[in-house]
Amino acid sequence: MRDRNLNDDQLKLVKYRVLFVKRGYEAVLDDSSDMIHDNLSPEGFVAWKIAEFSRRLEDVRVPSAWLGTATDRPRYPSRAIQKPADGTTAWYINQFDDDDQKYLRVSFEVLNRTARERFEYEEDQVGVLRQIRDALPGAPGSQPPSPPSPPSPPGGGPSSAPPPSSSAGASGGAGSGAWIVY
Repeated sequence: MRDRNLNDDQLKLVKYRVLFVKRGYEAVLDDSSDMIHDNLSPEGFVAWKIAEFSRRLEDVRVPSAWLGTATDRPRYPSRAIQKPADGTTAWYINQFDDDDQKYLRVSFEVLNRTARERFEYEEDQVGVLRQIRDALPGAPGSQPPSPPSPPSPPGGGPSSAPPPSSSAGASGGAGSGAWIVY
């Protein structure tokens, strides 16, 4: 039985085919594989791959079953375009006929799954935190902070206030005339 479970956070190798199932025009239009890391429902995966395929129709070659001779216009779709390819010209789907996108199907299976590598952002965060720590005053390897100098009195002359006193401490309240140095 095929593995179609995409409901996990593991890295999954998924093989898928985009099919066209309109009667008389049945064909495999794309046969690819992709690495999927998202947690998806099968319906979500199918919708994603059909949307992705539909955006690049001008680059999808018309299947050989839809071609008559090499010079004839293809039997389907009527809006196919001819473009240069590999030194010659080829027909490309370009656009499906009215409402025929409803005939697109996606068949897929998970071929392999593996645990994802862990994010490296944790190591990056630790590095940034170390840089911040090293820039902080008092951190190992940083320069000790120089004590702030007392402000100059207005007029730029010598200060009339008494020099700071160790007895002033943190209580140097209003009118004590002591400078408080933090």
